[in-house]
Amino acid sequence: MTGVVGVQPLDELIETAGGTVFVDGASILYLIGSTMDWVEDDFTAGFVLANPNAKGGLDLPR
Repeated sequence: MTGVVGVQPLDELIETAGGTVFVDGASILYLIGSTMDWVEDDFTAGFVLANPNAKGGLDLPR
């Protein structure tokens, strides 16, 4: 993940109590209905995205 260098006119700004997320305008349609959560266990920690609208995808480890 990289930091925001500059906000573009079509970028979406999502502000929550946990932080601020910028999503580029070309990707926002793919993320509608998705949730993002921070998950930690004994071996790893990271963001987990869940998209109920996904028709298929990669089975990537967390």
